[in-house]
Amino acid sequence: MAPILPRLALASTERIDKTSAPNLITTCVYVFGESKSDADLITAYRLLLHTSQEENSMDACRLRLATVLEQQGKIQEAIHYLEQIRADGDLGGTRVVLEALKKKLPYNP
Repeated sequence: MAPILPRLALASTERIDKTSAPNLITTCVYVFGESKSDADLITAYRLLLHTSQEENSMDACRLRLATVLEQQGKIQEAIHYLEQIRADGDLGGTRVVLEALKKKLPYNP
């Protein structure tokens, strides 16, 4: 990802172009997922959230990012991304996952 990030500004601005920023980052996400490089994967998901303009894509990215964060034990951060998913969108059912994660947090009176 390091060689791509500094040059991301040179990416195409056309969403359907294979060299658009979201498409390039999605390719990185696939590679990092296959290589089990969680730190790079988290960085790529966060970057994808900032470059994507489609709400459904952003919600799917939030869900995948939250899953990786949960696996790393970063429950509060995972909850943060799940809470941003639109309740009326395609992934509105993630509210069940969100409630389950909240139960994993230590009790704070």
